Amino acid sequence: MILRASIVFRQPWNDRFWELAFSTEQLLYAFTQIFAVLGTSFFVGFFLLNQANAMSRELALKQSIESLSEKRRLESIIHQMQLNPHLLFNILNLIKIESASKLPDISHVAALLAELQKIYLFNPAKEHKVVLMEEVKGIEIYVELERYARNQNIHIDIRIVVPENELRIPHLLLLTLIENLFKYGVLTEEKYPAQIDLQLVDNTIMLHTWNLKRTSVIKGNGLGQQNVIAILNHQYAGKHSLIISDTEYHYELKLKIVL
Repeated sequence: MILRASIVFRQPWNDRFWELAFSTEQLLYAFTQIFAVLGTSFFVGFFLLNQANAMSRELALKQSIESLSEKRRLESIIHQMQLNPHLLFNILNLIKIESASKLPDISHVAALLAELQKIYLFNPAKEHKVVLMEEVKGIEIYVELERYARNQNIHIDIRIVVPENELRIPHLLLLTLIENLFKYGVLTEEKYPAQIDLQLVDNTIMLHTWNLKRTSVIKGNGLGQQNVIAILNHQYAGKHSLIISDTEYHYELKLKIVL
């Protein structure tokens, strides 16, 4: 007995093979393209991220350098204000001129100057600052010296309300502004006296000055006020306000500092 078997191919097997082969090839090609795009995107993103980080580091370094430079500049300003207190020399010069025609009480003047030097020259400042009460005392001594040097011939209303405290302030900061009033203001008009109002309320310093301006302008370099503004911007950024009204006839200053 002989068995016979037959196999019937409903679809040519070789056509099916090539169809599958081409489908696989297309799939591999698609995956290749996808990975190529992803790889390119990854490297581009990585490159851009590195560039951004580099720029960020460069910007941070630049800001750090600028901050350090500004800090050193301010330290230099404060150092110069400490080592070269020109206001003392101005006072001495005034006294020298006045003493040419009369004999002043030199011992009293010497005592006042010694007290002023003790506050600003020989008292080691912590972080270039002095106790606020010392700055107030310095202002009072300075005003008295100016009165004495000008033979009491000045008209100025002064109000200082600062309770005892341990707050500190950059040395000569307030005194520099007071000195400008004496240097550039008219202080001989009884009807229009200069004004100095200094208060401390809730750890906030409030200084208000007003004075007539001299008709004969004394040219100054403005460094005193510029230095004060630089220190305020650096040490009290966002914690101070300074309003100046400088007209043809008068000068007014309003300063607030939150300590």
